[in-house]
Amino acid sequence: MNSQKFKINTATETAAVQKMEVASAIMRKCSITYQDWADILFETGCRFIEKNIVHPHIRASLLQNQRLGFWDWWLVLSLEDDESVLRYPEVTSMASYVREKERLLNLMEPVKQFDFFLIKNEKLNELEKV
Repeated sequence: MNSQKFKINTATETAAVQKMEVASAIMRKCSITYQDWADILFETGCRFIEKNIVHPHIRASLLQNQRLGFWDWWLVLSLEDDESVLRYPEVTSMASYVREKERLLNLMEPVKQFDFFLIKNEKLNELEKV
């Protein structure tokens, strides 16, 4: 009988663990729960879509259709931002963390990255043709 072994500590697993350590550090620093962190991620993601997508059908599709990948993209963007936020001495509470995450909604770089995400999203492009 041939048993297949999986590599432990692959690069993907290592990167994922590092990102979750960033989220855990933010939760400790700002005294928030995982649910608080997830709620902030969700609310800011929804507001980002509302701000950057005009068409209601596309807006709803991005927020609701997991295959389109918006939430994966937003999670990565948010965790990358969290890495920076860890170095900000003034961000130590839920209120200051929320204010900092709101900043993402008005920065040009996330909008440029989102434009690239939209252009390269073949599933979304097929949806727009309908």
